[in-house]
Amino acid sequence: MLNRKTYILLSVVALLLLITLAPPLLARWQLAKQLENFGAEQVDIKGLYLNIWTGFLHLQGLEATGQRGELRVGDLQLDLEIPALFQRRLHLDRIALSRTFVPLVQGAEGWQAGPLLFPPAQEPAADEPRKSAWSWGLSQLALDDIEVTATLKQATQRLYIDQASLDLLRTWEPGQASRIQLEGQLNESALKITSNATPFAAAPAADSQLRIEALQLGPLLNPWMPVPVEGALTTDLSLTFSQDADGLLLAQEGSIDLQNVRYGEQAGIGQVSWQGSTRAAVGSEGLRTASLDGTLELNSAEGSQPDVASGRLEGAAWEGTASLARSEAGQQADADGTLTLRATEVETAQGAHLSQAQLRWQGTAQVKLETEGAVTVSTRGNLNLADIAARQPESALELALGQLQWEGTAELAQTEGTLSDLQSQHRLTLDNLELGRQTMRLAEKAVTLEGTLVGNGDGLDFEGTLGTEPLSLTLPHLQLGLQALAWQGGVGVDLAQGSLKHLSGDARLEQMALQDDAGAPLAALESLALENLSLPQPDLYRAQALVLGPLQVTLDKATLLQLEGVDVSQLSAGPKQAEVEQINVGALKTGVVTDKQGRPARWSRWLTKVKGAPAADTAPASPAQPDDAEPVNAPEAEPFAFRLGKLQLSAPATLAYTGATVHPPTTLTLTLAKLQVEQLDSSSEAPGPFSVQGRINRFGELTLDGQYAWFAPKPTGNWKGGIEDLSLPPFSPYMARYTGYQLSSGQLYVDTQGTLDKGLVKSQNELRINNLQVKHQAPEAAGAFDQQLGMPLETAISILTDGDNNVALSLPIEGSLDDPEFGYQSIINTVMANVTKKAAMAYLVTALQPYGALIALTRMAVKQQGSAIELAPVYFAPGSDELDPEALNYLAKLEGMLKERDGIRLNLCGTAVKADAEALGAIADTQPPVAGASQAARSMLVSEAQLRILNDLAQRRADRVMDYLQQAAVNPKQLFGCLPEVDSTSTERPRVKLGL
Repeated sequence: MLNRKTYILLSVVALLLLITLAPPLLARWQLAKQLENFGAEQVDIKGLYLNIWTGFLHLQGLEATGQRGELRVGDLQLDLEIPALFQRRLHLDRIALSRTFVPLVQGAEGWQAGPLLFPPAQEPAADEPRKSAWSWGLSQLALDDIEVTATLKQATQRLYIDQASLDLLRTWEPGQASRIQLEGQLNESALKITSNATPFAAAPAADSQLRIEALQLGPLLNPWMPVPVEGALTTDLSLTFSQDADGLLLAQEGSIDLQNVRYGEQAGIGQVSWQGSTRAAVGSEGLRTASLDGTLELNSAEGSQPDVASGRLEGAAWEGTASLARSEAGQQADADGTLTLRATEVETAQGAHLSQAQLRWQGTAQVKLETEGAVTVSTRGNLNLADIAARQPESALELALGQLQWEGTAELAQTEGTLSDLQSQHRLTLDNLELGRQTMRLAEKAVTLEGTLVGNGDGLDFEGTLGTEPLSLTLPHLQLGLQALAWQGGVGVDLAQGSLKHLSGDARLEQMALQDDAGAPLAALESLALENLSLPQPDLYRAQALVLGPLQVTLDKATLLQLEGVDVSQLSAGPKQAEVEQINVGALKTGVVTDKQGRPARWSRWLTKVKGAPAADTAPASPAQPDDAEPVNAPEAEPFAFRLGKLQLSAPATLAYTGATVHPPTTLTLTLAKLQVEQLDSSSEAPGPFSVQGRINRFGELTLDGQYAWFAPKPTGNWKGGIEDLSLPPFSPYMARYTGYQLSSGQLYVDTQGTLDKGLVKSQNELRINNLQVKHQAPEAAGAFDQQLGMPLETAISILTDGDNNVALSLPIEGSLDDPEFGYQSIINTVMANVTKKAAMAYLVTALQPYGALIALTRMAVKQQGSAIELAPVYFAPGSDELDPEALNYLAKLEGMLKERDGIRLNLCGTAVKADAEALGAIADTQPPVAGASQAARSMLVSEAQLRILNDLAQRRADRVMDYLQQAAVNPKQLFGCLPEVDSTSTERPRVKLGL
């Protein structure tokens, strides 16, 4: 029998063995039972060792299987520090887990871990937090060959841990740094995490490194996204975290890459890369400060929204720094760096298109948001855009811009949604701008805007310069080119009214050219300048001067007009009025060439090329009005008022006229040395003075002064002037057209004065023509004119030509400009014919007084030959051929007239009458017939003998008159005889007929 000591010893040993061996068996049984309670159908544990004295647990080969799957733990070692328990410390000295597979599935009933089902945990009662007296810690955690799968919303994620460790995580040593290391794979992508942290310190901190290689985003995100997502994530990051009394401090350095990212069919990105660092501070109120410094790049992005728009971006990049700060006063964001966008393209479902090859911004920007709602934005730097294109199908508008450059500073302040202050100092340049709409296209090589812009919600003010380089405007029928435009000054805009509030400065245009659709030149203007522009009151523009020139107008390489320049001083213009103080016109050369219908053919062709084909009338028809509808009278618009102080020439102006209505076409030239017109006022009917001095053709001098009411309803005014030394042969084709006569020679002098009274012309014109000679060119027209004149024109000229070979006429003209018959031809054919006839007859009457009263005009046919004017005859006694005293007195008058007018041609026709036959007595009928007797004489009731005697008497009388005149030294070439006439039945006195 064992003694008591031995028994006690054996009992202690047995108890120790029980305490030592029973817990592993109990733990093994309890573990299997618990796994079966959570759903495992079969549990297999190859080994479980538990040392309660040392706190060591070793589990080997755990497999739990069931209908939901399986759970495997290859090896688990846990080392609990038992003595620490007496110090109220739960200290796990080491945990090692390897060759483990845990499949996690989230289901409707809760979480599944292989065959195990863990129902959702019950929310604990909201008790007052109590501070525990226990502390806990972990000295080392080692994981090796661990695989965890998680199935969430039918998507499975896999985490494979090749190696992982956690060192020195102890709550009783808050300052001790804990270290975490993990290497493995997340969904087959390499994953590496390294971290040093002090999570239990008074100011927790962490310093970590995260590396992920080509992690596919689709499996991670698709369960939570409305549309499929694709892409791969790669990171190489250094992350730091710290906490102080003010809040959290977060920092990042390294790189993040996203590749081949797609958001369904709507958007896709080739690659997004970030390389740099970020900093953030978070307080109790939220984010306090944030900053970044690095490079963000994006390549090949595209997106679309069905029935809305689609877009594409070849690349984008940001390099620089950015920061955000919050304070009690508000928020402030700053950026300093470079932003680049490459090949951007957007197109709407309606066909609108916008694209640009590159956008580059370099500079600084700042945004301030104050707590009261004020917003301030400021920037400094430069912006570049290249190859911009836009298209709007609805308006058929197309825009292309080669390059846009902006450089400068800008500051904008906004209060309660309203612009309160804007200040900008900048330079804006546009290169190769093209704007097209239907058949119109505008092209501008360069536009530069430089200056200062200030403003607020009420208006904007700009002070600076605007310059452009070659501009072209192309229409279907026309091309307009402008070499350069320059403006320097200021302009203000009233935003509320949508109008200008002030304007100042100078503007200049250089080398404007107008061409037709084939590129042939139509007009060229060297320059146009506006000086001292101003806006003295709304809608009233004023300039101190407008300087234009030189100007050239051409057609088919021929010059139609040349203008040296125009200077306009003190001009103003508004919507209802315009006013010019003075216009000075420089040297001018122009011409008009009319066709056979009298139309200015070349100018008409030029205007047609400028205007183009007239557009079809597409205006909608007016709605029909009922028969009893009252007429609606639109209010009469206020007429536009125009005033010109003075218009004058500062250099000669040459005007040439060439008419194809005559043959050969003849050019007439008017050269104005002086042209001055004053007091043109559209609101006044008062006449203003004018003065003209010039030269017609080469030698004709023209002067004209007077007054004219330019804006009276009907022409009103007066004039006085004259023409000297005007050679007439150049006007011969026009004279021939209207009269049928050609001007062989002649020099014209005119003194004219007259009045215009409401369209009624009344003038007195004194004409003097030296060495005037005419001849027939068109017999029919000449005959018609001679009929109106009442005599051949040559006869009238011979009568009116004095001894100095001059013709003097008084030519009064009266008529109404409203009369359609009152024109050039009426003046020439009617007025001039009547005046010429009266002048000729008046001269004859005066020269042959008192015998002129017997002068008579013969009624003429168009083709009549012979005398047109019958002078008083030379009378003889019956049966005699002797000149009595009365005849001698009359012949003396004729002698003086013929010598004074050596162009007069006089016909002399002797005549025998009844009184001659009675005075001579009867003669035998046996006398032979008189040879050469006129047919009229033979028809008389006289004998042949009587006829011979009377015929001889008539001839002697004519010879007597001709002998007298020739002996008086009258040129024989002025005297012409004719067959004698015998009329034995005439009761008139015997005579010699005289005719011109």
